[in-house]
Amino acid sequence: MARSVHCRGRCLTYAVATPLRGGINRVALPTNILEDPRKAKPEIISFRANDSGAGDVEIPEVLRARLFPGARSVCIRFAKA
Repeated sequence: MARSVHCRGRCLTYAVATPLRGGINRVALPTNILEDPRKAKPEIISFRANDSGAGDVEIPEVLRARLFPGARSVCIRFAKA
């Protein structure tokens, strides 16, 4: 689950307390933050990563348009181990 969400205009950055792991990763994120934060419904985002550790993952445009309405860019920031 996201530890915090930073909004800069329509650019979202989700901070996650765990490190990124090589292979399949799953993260629960509130997706409709820009529409109505009180009704933010969590969605599980699954993706494959080649590396592990701290780092940023950008959500692809096709997935972003469907899951994060109104967002121009969405980034998931993983913490250090």
